[in-house]
Amino acid sequence: MEAGTCLLPDIDGYIDGHFQCWKENETYFVENSKFDCDTHYRDCYCPRLSADPDIAGSGVIAAFMATAGLAVVVAGMCLMLSRVSVAKVEVEGKTAVECHTINPIDRFFRWLVSDHIRLWVSDHQQQISDRILEENFYPIREETNDRIRKEISDGIQKEISDRILKWDCDLWANCLYDLVVSLSDQQLVTGIAVLVAGYIGLGNGSISIYHFTMVVQLAWFSSNTHLLSLLVVRSYAESVKPYSPERYDPEFRYMGRQAIKWTRIVLMCVMATLLLIGSWVTAYESWDNEYSCPAKCTLRSPRGGEPLMWMWVDFFYVFYNYVPSILLLIRRFRLLWMDKYRSRFLDARGQREGEGGASVWGKPPGTLYYIGIVVRTIWYIIASEFMGFAEMVFWFVWGAYWIFDTRRNGRLLMKDPDEENELGFGQLFPLILLGLPIVQFTDSYAKHSGNAGNPDANMRVRWVVYGHRWEWPAFIPG
Repeated sequence: MEAGTCLLPDIDGYIDGHFQCWKENETYFVENSKFDCDTHYRDCYCPRLSADPDIAGSGVIAAFMATAGLAVVVAGMCLMLSRVSVAKVEVEGKTAVECHTINPIDRFFRWLVSDHIRLWVSDHQQQISDRILEENFYPIREETNDRIRKEISDGIQKEISDRILKWDCDLWANCLYDLVVSLSDQQLVTGIAVLVAGYIGLGNGSISIYHFTMVVQLAWFSSNTHLLSLLVVRSYAESVKPYSPERYDPEFRYMGRQAIKWTRIVLMCVMATLLLIGSWVTAYESWDNEYSCPAKCTLRSPRGGEPLMWMWVDFFYVFYNYVPSILLLIRRFRLLWMDKYRSRFLDARGQREGEGGASVWGKPPGTLYYIGIVVRTIWYIIASEFMGFAEMVFWFVWGAYWIFDTRRNGRLLMKDPDEENELGFGQLFPLILLGLPIVQFTDSYAKHSGNAGNPDANMRVRWVVYGHRWEWPAFIPG
């Protein structure tokens, strides 16, 4: 619409399909389709913010948050069920060593939570066994026919196996682990896809600052979920401590497993790079005050203020979490750290006797010795899986708050904010995908419960100092 045309704006100063500009003392309206960053960004109001349910719809946000929340819960349950504070492994038939954790902080929390859960479950399994045996005590003791007695014993044994299987911590831990891995990869790919779609909109000028903010925040949600799942993957089945069984597992050398690992590393590098770029884009000094404007218009504007501060926070977060996570996925790096450098820069915990280099911190009462104590304390806090889990839970809560706050502010700028809740393909599809974890968990349970006849198939703990493993009563034939 050309300058000088008389139009009547609504109460918010907008006319549908147009944006307002000014030139000297003259005000005029231009069609939204003609908005150009170079021509209109500084001399006009940006077009009214339009709803985009495929990006910020309630279905999309619900799917992201449900998946992230499920990952947090599943990861926490997996850590609680699969961990013990101290486990003993026989070496050469006579030596017993600790193999499950060398971090004193993790050991404390495993004792506080995991050991007591396992002890309670073990006692409950024994109660189930005792109750079944008590109910069948006289039939099996009074039967004189060996064949019939064997049939009764087999029936009792099967009933006990079926009943205690439902309370097998290792079975449930393995099922939850498979689910965590599935959610991990799903969130990594989803986060990259969301960011790529956002950058396409950024390049062609079709995405607003508000919706680009939602894209970046949803991607951070996916990133946090993936990093949390890596915490479980890394410490669940890929330990490289000298006496850990996983260290010598030949499965880790298979080409297929190596391909999966390096694919994940490449995708993580892509994700980290996209997040850094997104943080730079959102660091424009007036970013939070111009939600209606196309995000493309801010690319040449100065960075500063609070958005710039959050950009540096994001940069620190990415390097602090992604660099160690990627390095720890590389088995060769972990072996090098454990065998050659850990004893020199930290301590000799987990090392075979006589192996590892001399500590760089010296011996008391030297100053370096006490500096080493401080370094080890900080290290154990940072490297603790409990602290890592607590950090991810914090970012989950913080991210959820910012998503809701951003969405609330954006909806205030829309003429009809309810349009963003209209259910379409873009909202129904991610909601339907929420059924995938159910399929994954069901499949995993079917796989692992099929190992019920093999007591060691699912077992994660050789034996535990603070608990005991259920055994068949002596008078029932095995």
